[in-house]
Parts: sequence; structure tokens; C-alpha cells
Amino acid sequence: MTPVICYIGLGGNLGEPVASLRSAIARIAVVEGVKLRGVSRFYVSKPMATGSARLCECCDMRKNHA
Repeated sequence: MTPVICYIGLGGNLGEPVASLRSAIARIAVVEGVKLRGVSRFYVSKPMATGSARLCECCDMRKNHA
């Protein structure tokens, strides 16, 4: 099997974004065939138009592909 390399950017600005992003990463990590290889630290991005700043995080993972 050749693994598929995947990078995912996650972001949130509602409720508790740190808890939401940690939960998302934890859920990704338990998907069958997925190997989570790294997670960035949190960073804040400016809104593109209007709204509040967004807390962001990225992850590097591999998915086995048949």
C-alpha cells in the first residue's frame, strides 16, 4: 500500500476554539489507517473581511491507500 500524504488546515473563532481544534485532531488521529505525523502550534490569523480573528492549526498525516 502506498500512503497518501495529506495536510489539513483547521480553524475556529466560535466558542472554545482551542478545545474544538484539540478535539478535531484527536478524532482524526483515531481514524483507521491514518497516521498523524505532526501538528503545528496554534496561531492567530486576521479576518479576511469582517469578523473576529481565527485561531488556526495544521496537521500532517498519512493515510494508507489500497
